[in-house]
Amino acid sequence: MAVPADFTFDETDGQRTVVLSGDWTARGLFDAAGRLAEALTGSDGVSLDLSKVNRCDTAGAYAIIRAADGRKSSGVIKARKETLRLLELVGNAIQVEPEVKPRPKGFYALLERIGRGMFDLAKDGYGTLVFLGHLLTAIGRCAADPRRIRWAPIISLAERAGLDAIPIVATTTFFIGAVVALLGANMLIDFGAQVYSVELIGVSVLREFNILITAILLAGRSASSFAAEIGSMKMNQEIDAMQVMGVDPYEALVLPRFAALLLTIPLLTFIATLAGLA
Repeated sequence: MAVPADFTFDETDGQRTVVLSGDWTARGLFDAAGRLAEALTGSDGVSLDLSKVNRCDTAGAYAIIRAADGRKSSGVIKARKETLRLLELVGNAIQVEPEVKPRPKGFYALLERIGRGMFDLAKDGYGTLVFLGHLLTAIGRCAADPRRIRWAPIISLAERAGLDAIPIVATTTFFIGAVVALLGANMLIDFGAQVYSVELIGVSVLREFNILITAILLAGRSASSFAAEIGSMKMNQEIDAMQVMGVDPYEALVLPRFAALLLTIPLLTFIATLAGLA
């Protein structure tokens, strides 16, 4: 039968000791944890005697540690080795919340935001360089040994990123070209130079809009879907499983998607040019 957890105070030679007894377990705690924390409030230099504790589990150890948290105690005395070990394990597992400091205001807050922004920018730049280095390394390995290239996913991803994007790219550039032609003709007619509206469309589409619109649509449509796929695989620990099996994620996931985008950009740019000039 479980003995309820309890404690008493003992003063010997001016040393105040808290003597714990009973079962300091989840079933035997009852209100002992709260009473112990209340009794130790404002007490310094208190020792803990756990020699009379019959049983102690993680719940009891947590209650003891939380009750003595932040107080100057001279140590735990007369405790069995397993009890000391349990207290040590629970104490290491407890993450004490740090003290929340007031946030700076005014000019100091501005400096803090600037500093955090620069730090985040440097961190993102470092991550980008690391990613680029891994990608270049994978490209070098595949160039040295073409048998490592995964042609099947490259073709499949090129179809998804390129062929499936033709309608949206063509439609967007067509309407942009139409708007530029309409606005250009309406503005140039005041100067009697409406004949140059064709050249305006040709120069703007060939030099700027075709590749710019294609890059924006690829980044927003295809590249974002690739990032979402890889992020989902990362959350499901599929990438970790690939690394355990000896498969390089950059060769299996990143390089095929990079090659697919690299192959489809010229095709989509050509189609965007035709649609914009139409």
